[in-house]
Amino acid sequence: MPELPDVEKFRLYLQSTALHQQIRTTSIVDAAVLKGIGESHFSESLRGRTFEKAHRHGKFCFLRQDDQRFVFLHFGMTGFVKYYTKEMTAPEHIRLSFEFTNDYTLAYNCQRKFGQVGITNDIEGFIDSEELGPDALDGEFGEDEFIQRLQGRRGMLKTALMNQQVIAGIGNIYSDEILFQQRLHPKISLGQLKKTTLQRIYTTMREVLTKAIHAEADPAKMAPSMLTHHRYGDGKCPSCKADIEKIEVAGRRSCYCPSCQDN
Repeated sequence: MPELPDVEKFRLYLQSTALHQQIRTTSIVDAAVLKGIGESHFSESLRGRTFEKAHRHGKFCFLRQDDQRFVFLHFGMTGFVKYYTKEMTAPEHIRLSFEFTNDYTLAYNCQRKFGQVGITNDIEGFIDSEELGPDALDGEFGEDEFIQRLQGRRGMLKTALMNQQVIAGIGNIYSDEILFQQRLHPKISLGQLKKTTLQRIYTTMREVLTKAIHAEADPAKMAPSMLTHHRYGDGKCPSCKADIEKIEVAGRRSCYCPSCQDN
């Protein structure tokens, strides 16, 4: 599933391609991805409009229209966007698209149909309605609030990091990376963690996500010292060269090094 670094990559892509172009029409191939709005209302709300800026909160991307409303995009398990002309190859699983007067098309592609697209008048109101926590890289989301949100909770650290109501943006892959960088077992409970450990986790969280963004969320471009670089490659721990193992944590397959992450 696209996580914060992936969605930030999409945001930057949208920012550099699809802005300031008038929308001629909107084609809805599969209305199942629309949330809270009908097909005709969605299409009419976009006709003649332009996108002026791309925003992100957690795993959601927002396109601000020239009428100050926002199209929100959630990418589910397999979603992405592509900006292209008729001479270019279109993606295979387009669910809806925006066709611009410059003859370019912005396609929302989502093979498994778990994504969502809709319109909101207010990002903050949308965040509240979705009960999303603060964005993991928000400059106003400081260490003290991070600790406050985790201290006193029951369950495992990994589960809390992936809980979008606690912190928005982190999923299975980057929670594994944060745990690996801190040499913590995927099943470690929050009750075992001291405040100083939570402080280190906060710093590591921001470092991991920032590095992943710089690598364009591409594991092959990430530093060899990152677990994510190896979970799809040689399957060896970058620190001790032991085999990376996979276990189920909260219904998700987690990768870790049994040697380095034994506490």
